[in-house]
Amino acid sequence: NKYVLRVGNDLAAGGAAGSSSSVDFIPNQVLIGYRNDGGVAQAMGVDTRQLLSAQQGVRSNSVASLQLMTLASSKRCRQVIEQLSRSYPGYNMLSNTVMEPSPVSAKTDSFIEKGEKGEKGEKGEKGEKGEKYITLKLLKSLRKRSDVAYAEPNHIIKPSSVPNDNYYSLQWHFPFIHLPEAWDITRGDSGAGRTVVAVVDSGVLLGHPDLDGQITGGYDFIQDPSVAGDGDGIDSNPDDVGDRDDPSMQSSFHGTHVAGTIAALSNNARGVAGVAGGTSIMPIRVLGIGGGNEYDLIQGIRYAAGLANASGRLPVQRADIINLSLGCSSCFSQAMQNVLHEARAAGVILVAAAGNNSSSLPFYPAAYDGVVAVSAVNSASARASYSNFGSYIDVAAPGGDEADRDGDGRADQVLSTMGKHSSATIDFLYGWSSGTSMATPHVAGVAALMKAVYPELTPSDFDQALVSGAAVLDLGPSGRDDEYGYGIIDALKAVQVAQILDGGEQPGVVTANPSVLDFTPGVTVKTFELSAYGKDAPAVTLVSADQAWIDVEAGKNVNPDGFGVYIVQVDPSTLDTAVHQGKITVQLSDNTSLVLPVYLQVVNPLSGVGNPGLLYVLLREASTQKVLRQTQITMAGDGSYRYYFNSNVAAGSYRIYAGSDIDNDNIICGAGETCGAWPTRDRAEDIQVDRDLTGLDFELITDADFGIEQERRETPAAAAD
Repeated sequence: NKYVLRVGNDLAAGGAAGSSSSVDFIPNQVLIGYRNDGGVAQAMGVDTRQLLSAQQGVRSNSVASLQLMTLASSKRCRQVIEQLSRSYPGYNMLSNTVMEPSPVSAKTDSFIEKGEKGEKGEKGEKGEKGEKYITLKLLKSLRKRSDVAYAEPNHIIKPSSVPNDNYYSLQWHFPFIHLPEAWDITRGDSGAGRTVVAVVDSGVLLGHPDLDGQITGGYDFIQDPSVAGDGDGIDSNPDDVGDRDDPSMQSSFHGTHVAGTIAALSNNARGVAGVAGGTSIMPIRVLGIGGGNEYDLIQGIRYAAGLANASGRLPVQRADIINLSLGCSSCFSQAMQNVLHEARAAGVILVAAAGNNSSSLPFYPAAYDGVVAVSAVNSASARASYSNFGSYIDVAAPGGDEADRDGDGRADQVLSTMGKHSSATIDFLYGWSSGTSMATPHVAGVAALMKAVYPELTPSDFDQALVSGAAVLDLGPSGRDDEYGYGIIDALKAVQVAQILDGGEQPGVVTANPSVLDFTPGVTVKTFELSAYGKDAPAVTLVSADQAWIDVEAGKNVNPDGFGVYIVQVDPSTLDTAVHQGKITVQLSDNTSLVLPVYLQVVNPLSGVGNPGLLYVLLREASTQKVLRQTQITMAGDGSYRYYFNSNVAAGSYRIYAGSDIDNDNIICGAGETCGAWPTRDRAEDIQVDRDLTGLDFELITDADFGIEQERRETPAAAAD
């Protein structure tokens, strides 16, 4: 299953200013922040805090300017609204403070009263809706007060769902971000003391052997015992007792999975490795049975950041980084934004999941100011189908999906530490999952590696490493885009940034991007790029393939040291139906080498091959980008398309593009249309024509965003072969 922690449901437009009764929040509870000008309340002749606590018997937990106000019943809540209304000149009736323009009718009052108890004395659906309705009216009334900075619902948060360690070979997602090369520099250990990453989540299985010695401090901030599932409320034990509400089901152990990705013990001949094995995890428990709520989350963040909180305690060492694999769509909260600002001001790097709704709606806390928002990619370096996207995305990381692109019989998901209920105990084991929740700890772990190399690393330093492109591999359109942010996190480049900040020199290394070549059915051409980083990097002496069906050649831009783009073409015609494996070896001048795995999936000629219908192939002049020739083609019986230009073409430089035009707007390569270019869609290259040319094959892919410009085709009347 895919996992990301969500807060409530999507709010209607304007959710930051108000709330809908359909939003998932706790009835009769509000988060309220007071203005610091004490003279305002005295001038009004009433103190809101006294009114809500002393006069109405409301329990208040004051932390800085934030209070959680819990009302004993909706009837009492209505009394509070009425008294608040009467404290204002000109506000003499309850009807003036409700959300509707007309007074509350007797029918509405009756509905609320009857809704307080359902059948058998329990709260029914009407009761919950009625209490939410009254709570929203309280919020509306509170927001009118001059001594109140903000008043918001207490949203409910829920989980939603992507070395010599035994299972390291299954952690494809680590070489994917060049972690082995980064580990040559650091594993997260630091002479300045251990970096601390707070995992604000469902807690952690403290007894898991692959997290032994990796845990520091921590706290359980779940106030409601029925949600906590451990028999009490807030306490100092962040052990994950599970979040299942049915004994026949399994718990998610979501926080344990996240913690293992960040800091599972490495080189212990057991289980999995962590991104930063020399790092400590601070488990903060805010999620239990059915999830949790926003107030508990705020307290957990405050504790992790070393700020005053509801526990009355502070950690011995605050967190350097906070991982937030949780969130909600369109549920902006000023209370949450405030605490995140405070945490960042304290020097904490905040990293959050972008969400799994395949939506561009802002997802919080990822979309808050000062938070690094992480989208997810799959093993093919494409945005995972579930991952959110949008203007708030900062960086991408591997989150995995259910596809098996390497043919090992397992879905390409993220493997990490997990638990499983067995009789009356919990077994410690390992499991796969996918989602932006799984992508986020990769980024938090890389930040921990940077912190180990440069202990003075600030949130601004980390932001700059992303914005400048120095710590990422750019993907999609050049620079920042809404799917990948500034690119996919690159552990090696990030650690090298930290070395520079620390005044050191980068050791010379060579990397390949991508580091794995996966040829799905119908795809026969791909590229990879060899790059040198640091001082005195070795040169490339030889690039070769170990299988006859793999052909690799240097592109025109490869420099004398062998760095640049290489074109790989595979020939499935002589192979059986199966997933075939090979490798490309890059020999270096220092007698070391890089190995790029190659996977080719061969299927029956028409099995799994879609038919995008009529395609247009355009021949463009390279210098002017003018379309000189166009041909229309349909799919052949073997699933391929064959094209040619039979008019005389003058000698010169050209580019070839192809695609469908399903919306008949005379433009190919639009959203949802099939698209391709020679040699690949994301790296079109010039073709030098001085004779007849054949074999200019390339792949066609349907996607929402192709990374190349849309191409205008000619109208049918003007088309020329």
